[in-house]
Amino acid sequence: MSLIHDNIVIVKSKIAEAASRSGRRFEEVELMAVTKTFSAEKVREVVDDGLLVLGENRVQELLAKRPLLPSSVQWHLIGHLQSNKVRKVLPVVEAIHSVDNVDIAGDI
Repeated sequence: MSLIHDNIVIVKSKIAEAASRSGRRFEEVELMAVTKTFSAEKVREVVDDGLLVLGENRVQELLAKRPLLPSSVQWHLIGHLQSNKVRKVLPVVEAIHSVDNVDIAGDI
């Protein structure tokens, strides 16, 4: 198997252990793979291994990678969002984790 697969197995194991210690089920925890600085080809390895929640730091990177990956992927914006990019990103993300001012919150 690949290093990416091996790392996913390790992380999932740690999540399962932590969930168990806290009285939660593994299925209640959502693992997000962050795609910052990785090519769409490299990200595809993660998707092919079953991780379908992806976080991207930059709107332009998210928009470039999105058409190259399966439509089953759920995209999350985890980086700074500029007001001029709100309209571009809203239709394609499940969540925005990085709203840092009231004006952008209003735009969303």
